[in-house]
Amino acid sequence: MLAGKRILIIEDEPLIGLDLESAIKDGSGIVVGIVTTVATAMQTIENETLHGAILDLRLKNELALPLMEQLAARNIPFVIHSGQADHSIATAWPSVPIINKPALPENVIAALAVAIGDHR
Repeated sequence: MLAGKRILIIEDEPLIGLDLESAIKDGSGIVVGIVTTVATAMQTIENETLHGAILDLRLKNELALPLMEQLAARNIPFVIHSGQADHSIATAWPSVPIINKPALPENVIAALAVAIGDHR
């Protein structure tokens, strides 16, 4: 599904990040990294070639809203994978898939694959 696609995982829960990484690799995707802070994610978005991203809305005590804006500004498709997504996020970002936690990694990856495919 993600063959050759460079994907960034923005997630502060190590086990979730590793599960997503495994699912991406199973789909022949390339994991650029698993980042856990807004600052590190921002640097990675600015410095790496990305085809897509998986984004948790809350990274420890930080909200990832600036990352959503940065990904959109760089025309990088992403999905939100969070237990913190509320109606305001869906309203503000209607074209971004929201996968509520807990979810199977395969479901998150499938949503990302669709977002990348729709983006072409």
